[in-house]
Amino acid sequence: MTQPRVPLPQSFDDVESRDVLKFKEFNLNPLEVTGTEHLLIPHQHRDTTRVFNLCLQPIPGSPLANSLKKFQDKSYIACGPNQAHQSPPHLSLLGHIPIERLDDYARKWQHVDTFQAIVKDEVKRVLSASGELAASAALPMPTFGGYMIKDKPTRSVAMRVAVPRVFMELANAIHTRLISDLDMKLEHPCAPVPSSSTAIQRMPLAYNVLHSIDKHDAQRIRDMANDTIDVKPWCNKDLCWELSLQEILLHSQVVGEAQQVRVIKTWPLDTIGLADAIEQDDIDKRKSMALVPFTPKKPLPYSKPHTTGFSLIPASIRVKLSIISTWFR
Repeated sequence: MTQPRVPLPQSFDDVESRDVLKFKEFNLNPLEVTGTEHLLIPHQHRDTTRVFNLCLQPIPGSPLANSLKKFQDKSYIACGPNQAHQSPPHLSLLGHIPIERLDDYARKWQHVDTFQAIVKDEVKRVLSASGELAASAALPMPTFGGYMIKDKPTRSVAMRVAVPRVFMELANAIHTRLISDLDMKLEHPCAPVPSSSTAIQRMPLAYNVLHSIDKHDAQRIRDMANDTIDVKPWCNKDLCWELSLQEILLHSQVVGEAQQVRVIKTWPLDTIGLADAIEQDDIDKRKSMALVPFTPKKPLPYSKPHTTGFSLIPASIRVKLSIISTWFR
């Protein structure tokens, strides 16, 4: 049985008030996340500021890096996303280094070039001065120190890592150069150089500053890390770490969404690899110095060269020829 068709109103006046939704004004405001209203949208932010990071990280493709990636995938599925999923696990030496654009368009990112040159110079100076580049010396590596759960300020799971003193010296040397050469002061200064040979740092595996992780989930994540992350090659002194300078192109405000990063330079933490990387830095520096813009000088006005009379015919013959030529006049 077909239902009777209701005739459409001919005009707005024919619609009764009971048939109209009960609201007077409808505003669709853009999404605002608490504490982030002051942030610029990503492409506008990068037009005014570029952000860099210097860190120690597992070498991509190594057993340690692959097992860390596997752990992140398992923890994401089992316990949901957290802010540690926004970047691969790493140890930050100098994190969030913002560099402002200069007003002069022709040299607007000159401070970025200066910053990268400072990092490369200090990597060469500090590690060479410490004797790490000597053929007989082994480069110090981070040391595994187990897993931990921290309850304050919010509950988090982390890996304890002993970082060699030389890398803390490197971070402080770069920070000092940024203050003296570029008049920059970081919002989060690097940790002071320890008196001992190593400094304990925490590599975040799970955290969320907006909403603390559940206690049961934190214990599950710690057990998952213990079962999944392959630290045996690392503990056996296999090469699995590198120093990395990166530019953060886009830092996502969505929990668990990976940030976009461009790797600028890496230095392997082995004697030969580090020496080769520093040698390549020197080659690139010489090439950049050779590419100085050449301004040709204005050419001088052409002038006919001055020449003195000269002939291979002896003077006596020239006199005789001049006399003979008068006979034909």
